[in-house]
Amino acid sequence: MANIAVTKDISVVAVGDCDIADCAWLLLTTTNTTGDAFACAAFSDRTIQVYGTFGGATITIQGSLDGTNWATVNDQSDNALTFTTARMDSVQQLTRFIRPLLSGGDGTTSLNVRLCAKRS
Repeated sequence: MANIAVTKDISVVAVGDCDIADCAWLLLTTTNTTGDAFACAAFSDRTIQVYGTFGGATITIQGSLDGTNWATVNDQSDNALTFTTARMDSVQQLTRFIRPLLSGGDGTTSLNVRLCAKRS
């Protein structure tokens, strides 16, 4: 299975005294289940949005400190950051890398994952 390349807009927009990074993993399907890792250690505040056609799929947001060993990250309420419907949520842990992982789904599954992060 192929990974979905992360689309980055890291020209890093200055907003007041903060820098904003935006990246996206577009069109995750049952044949493209993992997004390439995005190195984002410099960005402490992170929000994830997932939208599209789920078709029974689940998106799990994973983080890693070394880019090899991955674990599910949590939201601010300490719940595993998984998506079965369209919504957005914040990421609790500060990890060096982040990526989405798709599991399940059917032939209609086509999901987009976006990350917006802030560096002060």
